[in-house]
Amino acid sequence: MTKSKARIAGFAGAALLVLAGLFLAGCGGSGEPREYNATVRENYVKGCELAIRDDPQVREGKVVCECAYEDIEDNVIFEEFKRIDDELRENINALDQADQDDTIDEIRGYVRTCINEHSTAS
Repeated sequence: MTKSKARIAGFAGAALLVLAGLFLAGCGGSGEPREYNATVRENYVKGCELAIRDDPQVREGKVVCECAYEDIEDNVIFEEFKRIDDELRENINALDQADQDDTIDEIRGYVRTCINEHSTAS
């Protein structure tokens, strides 16, 4: 794997980490969301931007993160998205042990694709 591809894989993993509590943050007394909504999107994009902000290949983190969120929302059922968040809340190291989790791999793929589509190399 080239350094560039390894870096993209690392940032894709970091962007996935933003699931760890960030998309449910700010829900307060209204309870946890039961579906994708504006708050989930906003929190995911903000956390994702923080996770990939140091990637020199990404021109505009918000565009990458919105791209990834749209792919996730279109292709990953909310219950699976929430399941991953719950697992990461309980054990942040679960991401390292998630090689057998198809949904995590799917989400990583969406983030990687969006990084590739919106990188400075395009």
